[in-house]
Amino acid sequence: MAESDLPRAVGVAANQPSNASRFRRQSPWALGVFAVAFAILGVWAAGRRCDCTGDMTVAPAQYQGEFLTAPFTVHEAGALCKAVFEADVDNSWVYLDVAVVNAEEEVVLDFSSQMSYYHGSDSDGSWSEGSRKDAAVFKLAKPGAYRFLVTGQAGTGNAAGDTLRAGRPVRIRVFEGVVLARYFLVAACLCAALVALEIFRRAKFEAARWADVTDDDDDDDDW
Repeated sequence: MAESDLPRAVGVAANQPSNASRFRRQSPWALGVFAVAFAILGVWAAGRRCDCTGDMTVAPAQYQGEFLTAPFTVHEAGALCKAVFEADVDNSWVYLDVAVVNAEEEVVLDFSSQMSYYHGSDSDGSWSEGSRKDAAVFKLAKPGAYRFLVTGQAGTGNAAGDTLRAGRPVRIRVFEGVVLARYFLVAACLCAALVALEIFRRAKFEAARWADVTDDDDDDDDW
């Protein structure tokens, strides 16, 4: 009888070994170690204290037009920096267009920031949304002294209102040497997901093996 004449295998035999490769069998251990390591690095990066190189406050009367802040210093080339904006908005918002200006008064890069916080109560109870803080991460190629060129507006509803009346002072702090935790945490989640996938594959294989054994037992009982 030729091999092609044999019936096709169905299901998983009780004594059938897994066809998983050696790499697949050993990968959950390695990926688990990487997941723990990346998670630890993510927690370290999230709690790491960075150097504050600038701390300034911009009043509504200043950002209503164009305002050039006090300088902040970047000490290392290519350093990752973070600007943290904070305003005591209360059922109102503040929006800022921010440009980073070097010592030659050239615009190096620009971004925006918005702080919006609303709260109240209804039939379901108290509610709140938004945040009084915002942050922007940026990188500067050259060390040196830089400033922010700030212009903005404020309001209490969907449209801009009287910035002098609705606006709030905005505190801006600049931190140098930032390490982003999200990349480590994403890597940790990816490694953990791959470990879970392999565990699921093994559990599915074992379930199929025992399902065939149970079916055989049921057939014996019928006799």
